[in-house]
Amino acid sequence: MLCTLSYDGIGDRWRPCLKFCDISSFDAATAVEAARILRLDLPPAAVAAHAPQQRISANADISPSAIGSLPMIVVTLCLMVVGVSLAMVAAWFIAQKTGKSGFVDTIWTFGTGIAGIVLALVPLEAGDSPSFRQGLVAILLGVWSLRLGLHILRRTLKGGDDPRYAKLKQDWGRNASSRMFWFLQIQALTMALLAISVFVAARNPRPSPDWRDWLGVAIVAIGVFGEALSDEQLRRFAADPRHKGQVCDVGLWSWSRHPNYFFEFFGWLAYPVMAISLTAAYPWGWLALIGPAIIYWLLVYASGIPPLEDYMLRSRGQAFRDYQARTSAFLPLPPRSRTTPDRPA
Repeated sequence: MLCTLSYDGIGDRWRPCLKFCDISSFDAATAVEAARILRLDLPPAAVAAHAPQQRISANADISPSAIGSLPMIVVTLCLMVVGVSLAMVAAWFIAQKTGKSGFVDTIWTFGTGIAGIVLALVPLEAGDSPSFRQGLVAILLGVWSLRLGLHILRRTLKGGDDPRYAKLKQDWGRNASSRMFWFLQIQALTMALLAISVFVAARNPRPSPDWRDWLGVAIVAIGVFGEALSDEQLRRFAADPRHKGQVCDVGLWSWSRHPNYFFEFFGWLAYPVMAISLTAAYPWGWLALIGPAIIYWLLVYASGIPPLEDYMLRSRGQAFRDYQARTSAFLPLPPRSRTTPDRPA
């Protein structure tokens, strides 16, 4: 039944008249106003149920309830922080016992993946079931974590101590054990921040799937494939006895001194793409920028490029200096020739 308003010239007022039609085309506000004019005892919630789902979802809830129950969110995040902290305690213990610090990065990678998957899928309200986007985000993070974690694990089992951590322990001297413990707790904090980035991407209430979800899939696919290709090119170069003592500058390594790091960072851009709403319908999505920001800081300024290049300069000397002079540090760019002026890497 449809209520329309017709002008009553005698009473100089508008009066309602009734016609039969489908009210499913009403938006919620119009339906409630019609009920008010007709003095119908119709609760707004019941009228809103007849409104098209797409129109209602366009005005997304920007309160914490858009993600779930606030107490459940707080409890879940606190448990996650405790979990990643304990994971890095285990990493510290294993590294101390085996003398192979590569297990630290292995546990960090698997732990970050598990924390993010749990946050993506765990029900935050009674009766909740995972949405398509929650499942998709969990799969993307799982693929990243499994690929990288297994790669680092194989490398650790075959080799000795990671030279970056070995240098830290040498510099710290007698306090190396305790300082390493707290250093790994800082890494636990980065795990928690990365998991939050995944969490807000998975919980975006926007109808799914849409083009931003598929763009996120493409970004993760490029990131994982590019990093895997970089790792394989480096492995093959190092496995050839003719290259002993040389610097890998083949394939992607001729365009970037750390192509694996670049593609690692690139893959984490998927979560802001899936999370951020430019219409301000879901402001929590901006927290997803924490992920790529943390990864960039770790790789470019903290535990990635600086200690690794310091080791390469000590072990490869002038060959690595020449490599630095012609090759971008992070962003893949065409190699510089000897006559090309220096440019920012």
